[in-house]
Amino acid sequence: MEPEPSEIPNIGRRCPRCDTHEPDPSVRSCRSCGELILEMLRHSKCPGCGAASEERDVCLRCGTSLVIGPPLAECYPQKPFSAGMKPVMLLNEGSAGPPAIRAGAPAGHFEDLEASAAAPSRLSGINLTVDPEQMSGVPQDHVKMAVGESVTVYARGLDADGKWCPLPSGLAIKWRSDRELELAPRTGDMVTARLLSAPNVSAMATARAVVDKKKLQRLFTVEKK
Repeated sequence: MEPEPSEIPNIGRRCPRCDTHEPDPSVRSCRSCGELILEMLRHSKCPGCGAASEERDVCLRCGTSLVIGPPLAECYPQKPFSAGMKPVMLLNEGSAGPPAIRAGAPAGHFEDLEASAAAPSRLSGINLTVDPEQMSGVPQDHVKMAVGESVTVYARGLDADGKWCPLPSGLAIKWRSDRELELAPRTGDMVTARLLSAPNVSAMATARAVVDKKKLQRLFTVEKK
């Protein structure tokens, strides 16, 4: 039997200025001081029975709380947001644990600002590999190729503990190579290396980046088959 709406308690909200409790979800301004009361974050579907939330604080079907937390702007610690930025919340419906809260840029560009801001200071080195899936172990940064053959080289990061990690978003990587190798492009975390002529011993390509005024580089070597 579904509970009557009048029997279901309304969790309500609190004024961000004077902390006055407001149980009526239709009220937008504090009755005490007039401050705007922002909407709470809610599940789009009831985690208990799956019914649509319909912007309610409590599910009308089973009585489960639908409120996830305070407004997103109050959840994210690095506020106010800079110009052009807006808070974005990603919810994995049905999963346990708190929701992932991220800050996102306008459509077409999305990144975890907190992770990318912290990542440069943790990055201690660069790894190179020809395996696009490799994120651990000995880097595959030496290959044998015949003249005219090509291989794709991927750049990865090394954290302060010497473990493989993704490169921080926006990190500028520049490549140089011996004349026996042709690289395309010469910037970015992925390049194609083509052997133009047989080296005497080996041909080398170098990936370079600057993090916190510290120069990082890694060599990739090619030996003739």
